[in-house]
Amino acid sequence: MSRSDRRDEGAWLDSALHDPLLLNSLRSEDARRSIRRRRAVLLGGLLIAMLVGGFAIRATMAGKADSLATEGWSLWKAQSYTEAEEKFTEATKEDPKSENAWSGLGWSRFGQGKYPQAVEAFRKCLELAPKHPAALNGVGQCLLAQRKYDEAEKALLEAAPTAEAAWHGLGTVYLLKGDFKKAETWWQKIANQQPRNDLAARLLAASKAGSLSDELRAMIEPPGLPEPGATNGWALLNQGKMKEAREAFEAALKKSPDDLGAANGLGFTLLNLGEWDKAKPYFEQCLKANKSHAGAMNGLARCLHAEGKTDEAIALWEKLDRDFPGPNAGTTFLAQTWVERGEHAKAIPYIEKLLAEEPSNETYKEWLDNAKAGVAKKDQ
Repeated sequence: MSRSDRRDEGAWLDSALHDPLLLNSLRSEDARRSIRRRRAVLLGGLLIAMLVGGFAIRATMAGKADSLATEGWSLWKAQSYTEAEEKFTEATKEDPKSENAWSGLGWSRFGQGKYPQAVEAFRKCLELAPKHPAALNGVGQCLLAQRKYDEAEKALLEAAPTAEAAWHGLGTVYLLKGDFKKAETWWQKIANQQPRNDLAARLLAASKAGSLSDELRAMIEPPGLPEPGATNGWALLNQGKMKEAREAFEAALKKSPDDLGAANGLGFTLLNLGEWDKAKPYFEQCLKANKSHAGAMNGLARCLHAEGKTDEAIALWEKLDRDFPGPNAGTTFLAQTWVERGEHAKAIPYIEKLLAEEPSNETYKEWLDNAKAGVAKKDQ
């Protein structure tokens, strides 16, 4: 397969990392960690009398590692994967036996497309906790990202009983391998749990029909190992180093003009620099090569919005929201744009969709209150 046929790792990662099943799985891990911490606090009085010498040092190390890991997860949730990796790396140095820190290190590396390094971290976690759901799933997702389907299948099957996020990986693996009966099993589970997930419904239908269209394949096929230049550019972009990111993406494109990862990355870098007119051709390049390119679809919509072509931007965001799983950039921009236009009633369904995914998000709650107030004012 030529590079022009490959999906951009940025868009694929965004979809993979923000699949609702993955977030639910990691939240379950968070809950288990919280329970363990609460138990530790309850036992604190007894342990004070016992902690001497090496035991006291070990407890102090674990406490600091736990604090660093908590910071790491916050950064991970904010998509600051490079900074998260730094925190988790520190945490593993403080406490090499922290399964939480090793799992977080794996996921922060996964978020940067550093799949082999992520597998190393997940394997460290599994040495400490052989049945760790998030780490088992992480290994599977990394192997899937590298198109090592047989190895990914094995790891994801181990994860599936306790990590729902592995269902998506297994459904994808079996579809890409042409094993439609097995694919149907997993997409049916996802469709049952996410009845409003249009992409899951389409993939379930494809499984039942025993045929995967080129369009659907483009949506779910992972990128393989990303180009080094593009990977470096995305890391710099995530760190907010726009000038350096621009140089990295431009160098990658000079070397490989059809590298969609670099084209999409340069587009978003230029957008962040306010140069939407220069960004637009790069998103159009990606969509010409792959009309289902999620990242470029959002990028082009943002350029159109900046040009004042809001109706065209809305049409692209609606396609993005409809065709890809869970709330995504399309959902967010639709909510914001309808409010911006004073069409509060049209914004409310998208805000509610965002809140359903993140019920405690105060920003989304405020958006919903303001939108409802706008509707009420209009009805007066």
